[in-house]
Amino acid sequence: MRATRWWSAGGASLVALAILAGAATAAAPTAATGPTTAVGSTTATVTGTVSPGGQATSWTIEYGTSTAYGSKTAAKSAGSGTGATNVSAQLSGLNAGTTYHYRLVATNTTATSTGADAVFTTLSPPDVTTGGASSITTSSATLNGTVDPNGRATTYYFDYGTSTSYGTKTAARSAGSATSAQSAAAGISGLQANRTYHYRLVATSDAGTTVGKDASFTTSGAPVAETGDVTSVTPASATLRGAVTPNGLSTTWWFEYGTSTSYSAKTSNQRAGSGTAARTVAAGIKSLRPATTYHYRLVAQNSKGKTLGGDRTFATT
Repeated sequence: MRATRWWSAGGASLVALAILAGAATAAAPTAATGPTTAVGSTTATVTGTVSPGGQATSWTIEYGTSTAYGSKTAAKSAGSGTGATNVSAQLSGLNAGTTYHYRLVATNTTATSTGADAVFTTLSPPDVTTGGASSITTSSATLNGTVDPNGRATTYYFDYGTSTSYGTKTAARSAGSATSAQSAAAGISGLQANRTYHYRLVATSDAGTTVGKDASFTTSGAPVAETGDVTSVTPASATLRGAVTPNGLSTTWWFEYGTSTSYSAKTSNQRAGSGTAARTVAAGIKSLRPATTYHYRLVAQNSKGKTLGGDRTFATT
C-alpha cells in the first residue's frame, strides 16, 4: 500500500515536471516586418519573418495610409517551430500614388508580437489630357493633348473613329519619363470630308494605363477645285476645263480668267451637285484678244467654304 502511494506521488511529480518543461520551451512569437518586393499602382507585395516560439502561431499584415492602419490581411499559419519563417502577402485595391504604412503581427496562445512600421508608395500611372484637333482639312487632322509620365517611361497613342467605339489608333510614341506634362500630337489622314470624328488620348507605363476623355472634330466639307487644261483655243475663244469634288455638299463652280492673276472676268455659276467624287467640268469663254496670254483658275464653293484652284495660263492663236 505504501509503495502504491509512492508511485502515485512520483507519477504526479513527473507530469508536473513535463508541464513545466513544455511551458519553458513555449514562448511568445516574434514578428519582423520586412521590405516590399513588388509595388504597382494598386498593389504591393510585403514581406517579413515570424518565429512561432514553439507553438501554433498565426500572422497577418496590418496596413493603411497612416500608423492607425485600418486594414489587415487574412490570418495565416506560421507553424509551430522555433526558427524564423519567411512570410509574404499581396495587398490589393490600393490607391495610386499613395504612401502606405504596414507592419507584421504574429499571435499565439502566449502573446501577440508586432513588427516595426514600414512604408511604401504606390506608383502613379500617367496623367493624360485630350486636347483639341488642329490643321483640319477634308481628309486629315492633327490630334493633340498632354501626357504627364509621373517619372515612369511612358508611351501614348490616340484612338479615333466616327463613333466612341473608335476602331483605329495612331502608332505609339514615347512621352519620356518626366514628372511634368509633355505635349503629345499625332497626324491622321484618310478621313472622309464633312464627317465628325471622335478621339481620345491613351498613355501607358509600368504603373498602368490612363485613358483620356473623348473629344471630337468635323473634317472640312469645303469642295476641292482642280484647274485643268485648256482646249479648243482660237484667236478669240477657248474652253477651260477642271474637276470639282463637292465633298457631300451642294456645290457651285465657275472659272475666273484675265490677262493677269488679278483676273477680270468669270464664267457663269454652274452646279456640281453634292457627291463625294471628283466631277469633270468645262466652260467656254469668248471675246478674247488674239495672240494674248490669259490666266485662269477654277473656283468651287459650298456651305463650308470656297476653294480656289491653281492658276494656269494659255495663249490665244
